Amino acid sequence: MNHLNEQTEIKLQLNISGSNKLWVGAKYNGSVYEWDATGVPIYFLRALNIDRSAGDCLVLSTNGLQSADCSAQHSILCQKEPNRCPMGEMIGPSGHCYFLESTASNWDQARQTCQRTYSGDLAVLSDHIVNTNVLSTLGVSSPTWMGLAALDLLGHFSWVDGESLIWNNWASSNWQTGVQWPCASVAASGLWEPTACDQSLPFICQYSLDGEFM
Repeated sequence: MNHLNEQTEIKLQLNISGSNKLWVGAKYNGSVYEWDATGVPIYFLRALNIDRSAGDCLVLSTNGLQSADCSAQHSILCQKEPNRCPMGEMIGPSGHCYFLESTASNWDQARQTCQRTYSGDLAVLSDHIVNTNVLSTLGVSSPTWMGLAALDLLGHFSWVDGESLIWNNWASSNWQTGVQWPCASVAASGLWEPTACDQSLPFICQYSLDGEFM
């Protein structure tokens, strides 16, 4: 817990009521309460003026965080380690991991690498927020492959996950079909360009931690 609102959210989620009390991983160190796992002082507790007469440990009750005798018997409030991407960065609330592969490849090779290495695919940058955040977070600095291509005979662009192209960020409004250049790259500016699929470019892979492309 890093702020006062968080303890309220946890109480509501766990439906803490009555005399229920849950141990949290914190203890008084002689001057301030600090988290056991990190040794970081819990600064927001200063505003609560917690009465330490009950003991040097902390419990979460219906009244919020309270001091408690460290030898008392209570249930335990555990915190799971947040998911982390083994490679790349988790960007946005979707839980997707994105990885910038700097080894230049053509579009087909890039897609195969994403599928084999990450059980994912080339990145789907289907709205302005994802497009901007992925590029800035990964530090894209040159034209880079993404998961957008015109693979049908009519040259209609679509995403590799089957999603239709609704929002777009083409550098030119003239590029509505990909008959001549059926693959798409994204520049550091975030603008898209139809690109010959046999060009060798770095590429962005997208995958999820459960091994399913979403």
